[in-house]
Amino acid sequence: MNERIIELVDIAPKEFWGAQDTHLETIKKYYPKLKIVARGTNSQISVINGRQSSHYTYNVTLLPKKSGKQFIPALKVGNDSTAPIAINVTQGSANKLTAVAKNNLLAELVPSKSSSYVGVPITLKLKIYVGISVNNLSMEPFELPTAKIQLQGKPTQYQDVHNGRNYQVVEQKYLLTPTEVGKITVPALHIHGEIPKNAGRPNGFFALVDQQPFVLTTEPVDLTVKPIPDTMNPSNWLPANKLKISETWSPNTPKITIGQNLTRSIIL
Repeated sequence: MNERIIELVDIAPKEFWGAQDTHLETIKKYYPKLKIVARGTNSQISVINGRQSSHYTYNVTLLPKKSGKQFIPALKVGNDSTAPIAINVTQGSANKLTAVAKNNLLAELVPSKSSSYVGVPITLKLKIYVGISVNNLSMEPFELPTAKIQLQGKPTQYQDVHNGRNYQVVEQKYLLTPTEVGKITVPALHIHGEIPKNAGRPNGFFALVDQQPFVLTTEPVDLTVKPIPDTMNPSNWLPANKLKISETWSPNTPKITIGQNLTRSIIL
């Protein structure tokens, strides 16, 4: 699991070009256990003895989400179709990386605190440490049944030192707001991306084209959610680090006349 398993290649004729999105939707709808993590196209035209021939290639990289027997569906190309492909996915380590990826990539999920109250947010920082060239970096969305998850802005990038080594860090913040009392476990998050297959060795153009998918996995994070304190009235429970209330009047004048509109705005 969590490894590249198959590529659909050398698919022709040209009619396939207009059906790419349809095929992808077929895979997504009927084969939810397979995640599409990369896609690409290229074409080649050659002339031999005055005769022109075309070759079209459509590459789709799939990532299995669960173990077991699965099938790549038949894809229709004009009046023809590809044959379905049966695959068997075995349970493996989510952290299984190539030696290059393992030595140059890591990810961690850091909470701002390990315990909180119902309704009091906790900031989660997803930090991806990058020590090598990467492409198509993405993360699967996640949800929790007893908390609300909100994305906080766009990812930021900066330099940092981890275990004595300099890394380029990609950081994404999330706001987790508990909705129930008890224990919350944020599951392991999976970050997908690609690195050159021959990373660390100069290969010119082919180093940019020949990519190896990888999956980084964070450790699960346990959080404790406490109930509203007994000294507080639940109907008046408004957790906040700072609370300010103000008001404005429009028009701002001590004198008004009968029939004149007066607006009061309360800002919390």
